[in-house]
Amino acid sequence: MKSLGEPLRPNLRRLRASQLSAMVIQVVAKHADPDALNAIHVELYQMFHDHGAELISDFDRQQHGMSPRGPDGWTAEEMLLLERFRVLALQNSMKPIMVTPGDILDEPK
Repeated sequence: MKSLGEPLRPNLRRLRASQLSAMVIQVVAKHADPDALNAIHVELYQMFHDHGAELISDFDRQQHGMSPRGPDGWTAEEMLLLERFRVLALQNSMKPIMVTPGDILDEPK
């Protein structure tokens, strides 16, 4: 039982790490040694938990009113933002350096 000072909400990090590691272990189980599956699952779970990994499906996005992702996994807003960064990078690029043949052919003094 939780103490009175702790919030009464589920530990989503633990739940998401469990779901993700279970999904991965289903594939790994087809190819790995059955005796090693428990250790693999524990290691995957710990890694996902420590890094806060989670999987947000298209269904999850729809349920939360988020923009759908395109075929490459980007939303329209993200594509516009990336394009804006690319345009700014082009605008702020280094100015060209003009070199004349005399600069190259002159002998050092």
